[in-house]
Amino acid sequence: MPDGSQACYVYDAFGRRISKTVTDKLGQSSTTEFVWQGEKLLAEQTDGQHYQTYLYQPDSFKPLALLKGEGKACEIYHYHLDHLGTPTDLTDEQGNIVWQAQYRSYGDVVAQHVEKIVNPIRFQGQYYDSETGLHYNRHRYYSPKTGRFTTVDPIGLAGGLNNYQYVSNPINWVDPLGLSACPPDDKSASKLDNLADQWKAENTPPSVEHGNIGRNGALR
Repeated sequence: MPDGSQACYVYDAFGRRISKTVTDKLGQSSTTEFVWQGEKLLAEQTDGQHYQTYLYQPDSFKPLALLKGEGKACEIYHYHLDHLGTPTDLTDEQGNIVWQAQYRSYGDVVAQHVEKIVNPIRFQGQYYDSETGLHYNRHRYYSPKTGRFTTVDPIGLAGGLNNYQYVSNPINWVDPLGLSACPPDDKSASKLDNLADQWKAENTPPSVEHGNIGRNGALR
């Protein structure tokens, strides 16, 4: 990267990113590991600590709460969303704002008003990578500065005529999986999960189809 740092990403058999290691120009590295529940990011842990869990609204990619830490030391923060399901605020259990951001139309943060905790969740299904400025969007990476994906749509023209386009109208549509645009309603998850299952069935290597890897990515 321009500042001399490097990033290495690791994916499971289903294409989900399960870890990233960022090494700065001085050689200092930090590794974040990710846990998934189907198509949704469930939790992350950095360098064996800093554990965060994400809860979502039912049948939706809209974040509901962020749990920081484990056991009795766990702190609960509540998401406040705009009409697209994008986080605008996070509040603690006393109602104090601990994170607040303002966005441009295509998701680029124009102002970070409060940042007492780290919140990488952006548009539905997107995770902000501070090392690149890109958003990990499950099947692709998205650039909020250009409003476009960095690679072609893996489902081809089934996702639209413009293979790099995020959505035609970012005020009213979202793309939680990086495959196809949809309205930002709570019931969109089941439809998108079916689309993802179809894509995986058509692109999974034979060894995976024959059962060497379990449904949740665990080796048998």
